[in-house]
Amino acid sequence: MYTYKTVSYRPAVLADVPSLAYFLTNITRENELIGLLEHDMATGSVVIANLIKQNQGVTIIAEKNDKIVGCMILGKSTVWWSPTEFFTNLAFYVDPEYRKGFRIQDKLVEAGKNLADATGVPLLLSLVDATDKKLKTLKYLNFKGFKTIGVKVVYVPPKKE
Repeated sequence: MYTYKTVSYRPAVLADVPSLAYFLTNITRENELIGLLEHDMATGSVVIANLIKQNQGVTIIAEKNDKIVGCMILGKSTVWWSPTEFFTNLAFYVDPEYRKGFRIQDKLVEAGKNLADATGVPLLLSLVDATDKKLKTLKYLNFKGFKTIGVKVVYVPPKKE
């Protein structure tokens, strides 16, 4: 566990799954694409629980006063043309009340980069859409060491010597 100011960051455990799935329903209210897709908390809960149980990714929770205020769910994936595994974000969300001042999104991105560095597995973040408000996010992620590819950004950890 890590605490910065009054927000703590930790990996999710199975007991977190119901409250995490409920917290993530907020994404459907803010993102047009995600809002178009059917949202089923039971399905989401199964996916999150399986990631935790099978160690096929990591879920990082940001909490304040025992309330989830942000999270990043990373899953391992591959593409059809390469056997190389990478982490990709399945969910990345910060409660609108906590998007300024505490820099929760920054700490979640840093946790993802630290995971990539520790495992040597690249981290690919998808921004879902290419609206103007995402341009600021792309600039921020470039500043954090990611390379922009379309509306996706990728962070490749340095090779260990």
